[in-house]
Amino acid sequence: MPVMPIVVRLVLPGLASVLVGCAGSGATQAPASRTADPTAVTDATGTPEETLYVRIGGEDRIRALSDAFYDHMEQDPEFVAIRAMHPEDMTEIRVRLADFLCGWFGGPNHYLRKHGPPRLPRRHKPFPIGEADRDEWLACMALAMDDLEIEGDLRAELDDLFFRGADFLRNREG
Repeated sequence: MPVMPIVVRLVLPGLASVLVGCAGSGATQAPASRTADPTAVTDATGTPEETLYVRIGGEDRIRALSDAFYDHMEQDPEFVAIRAMHPEDMTEIRVRLADFLCGWFGGPNHYLRKHGPPRLPRRHKPFPIGEADRDEWLACMALAMDDLEIEGDLRAELDDLFFRGADFLRNREG
């Protein structure tokens, strides 16, 4: 059996269900090996693995990432297009992103408890999102990760994960 990076085993198989939201159950599906401890995930052999939530540094670091992301969106003029898609007061949206990322990265699923399944394509449908918008969002997130000095394998995994998520939300050409 080939060895796969943790992000592929833990995150990518559930990417569509997390982004779309599971039909019927009102909850996203967790990996079968997840235990009551949101940071205690095991591979197919039962060996404990660290989730992205643990590897990034937990909830405080995720909230700092969300804040840095929205700080750049508010302050950097190159992000005017995606800034226009957000409410004037972004206090709540900062919390929502952090809550979503906590669960998406394998930690506490605050978003699901507060708002139900993410169903992100439906929530983003009112906004025309093309490649340029996706790339602007990704550039903003890259700066936020730079601010937090996220590097190495973790950065590569997050870059890939964010690209896949942002690309999944495109709903128009260009």
